[in-house]
Amino acid sequence: MLDPRGDHTRGRRAHRSPHALRTFLAAAALLFPLALFTLITRQSSRLEALADHGRATEAYVTGVSRDGRFTHYAYRVHGIEHDWNVARADAPYALGERFTASYLPEDPALTRPWVDPPRAAAEATAGRSVAWKAALGLATLLGIFAAAVHVDLHRARAGVPAAPPDLRTYRRRLVVSSVVLAIAFALVSGLHARDAVAKGESLAPVFIAMAIAVAIVAAIFIPAARHGPAAAQLRSARILRWAVPLAIGVALVRLVIMLVSR
Repeated sequence: MLDPRGDHTRGRRAHRSPHALRTFLAAAALLFPLALFTLITRQSSRLEALADHGRATEAYVTGVSRDGRFTHYAYRVHGIEHDWNVARADAPYALGERFTASYLPEDPALTRPWVDPPRAAAEATAGRSVAWKAALGLATLLGIFAAAVHVDLHRARAGVPAAPPDLRTYRRRLVVSSVVLAIAFALVSGLHARDAVAKGESLAPVFIAMAIAVAIVAAIFIPAARHGPAAAQLRSARILRWAVPLAIGVALVRLVIMLVSR
């Protein structure tokens, strides 16, 4: 025997999920671009400081990446060793070779494999130019998603009946979305994998993160393709209820680490 209370509870949850998604997207459209802008401009400010009063130090090559694209080097400031890696074009030195690098006195971890204030200033200017464009692009994208959800909620409140696509059209959209997500996953994972290889780190975290992302998308898209939009909405709401906070938490941790380390 069916429990009407269960149907009522599921109905309330399905009704709340678009509201929660709209709130999340609206907040993300403000907070994520602000965090991105702050991160880029902070780095630009540090490069400007490097151009203004950076100090020279002797550095030495500690290694070259397997693909030959990155140079790893180290240097000592007040008895503490720091290390960094750059493109081979910026430091085309042999293993063990010594050269002159620059660092920021108040933050010795910030370094460049050369002593060239105009070059550091130009890098800072380029960063500031990119900062507002990247932040504006991200805010626009998230804002469009939030606006689309808001329009759907407004239509629902006005009693405008939704016209769901037929199952064939819906499956076609899922295929297109899957291809777009696959390209995005490949690009992001490729960047992380290249960075890990350059630093000599394990590729396991990259593959694990990729597997988790694929599993989440598959858990939503496969049932959606089989049973249509109605079943997909409830299932995606259940998955996103824990997947979204997890993703936000990981993103915030990475942002904090980047701010602290660089």
